[in-house]
Amino acid sequence: MRTLHPVAAHERFIAQGLYRFFNGQTATGVIESWSQHEVGDGATLTRIDYDGREASLVSRLAEVLQLPDGNIERLTLQIQQTVSPAPYRIMRLDYVFLEGYVQMTRQVDRLEREYIEQELPASAKTRLLDFVLFWGDILVNYDAETAPKTPVFVPLLKHTGEMGQVVKGALPVIEEIAPETVTINHQEQNLVRYRTKGQRVIWLNDKKIPVKMSQYATDIHQVLANYAHR
Repeated sequence: MRTLHPVAAHERFIAQGLYRFFNGQTATGVIESWSQHEVGDGATLTRIDYDGREASLVSRLAEVLQLPDGNIERLTLQIQQTVSPAPYRIMRLDYVFLEGYVQMTRQVDRLEREYIEQELPASAKTRLLDFVLFWGDILVNYDAETAPKTPVFVPLLKHTGEMGQVVKGALPVIEEIAPETVTINHQEQNLVRYRTKGQRVIWLNDKKIPVKMSQYATDIHQVLANYAHR
């Protein structure tokens, strides 16, 4: 697993795993590895390596610092193009969430770093659904009554234009929640199945970790492997 920064000595292990991406029974070559560590005062640092090199796709490294209440304090992303030609080779995006606003910086290859501040409502949630792992947080904390009105900050992983925007109605709409016993990796597991309006199905374990996710009516799905927790 590649990381932006190595695990520090003071960090305390929480969990780790990886998602393998499949199209039917065939592995696509994409792997999303992740780890979580406690870094003090109940805060959690999540590292993610979305590795698309084998499938000739982009790769993304991420670090996400979450406070004990689950809110994100800092998000760092590094996106690497693995095909040529491409508009850039490496892009880094940094987001720091402060009271009432978010600081955003972007550097594309060796070009000058861009910096901007954007107002952010106190009730805003940050959506990180480009990564399988963060579907768990969104689903478990979903509130059908408030979701359509909740302001959502969406990081935009673009090399030009806006770095992020606040929108409403950007959270997944859950249509069904049900317990289900599923056999995954030859193991029978008692999970909770969520089905969203976007025709996505996600199975969570008791630690709100997605164990499997699929796009309804397609053969595309992701499966958790090498999972460990304290």
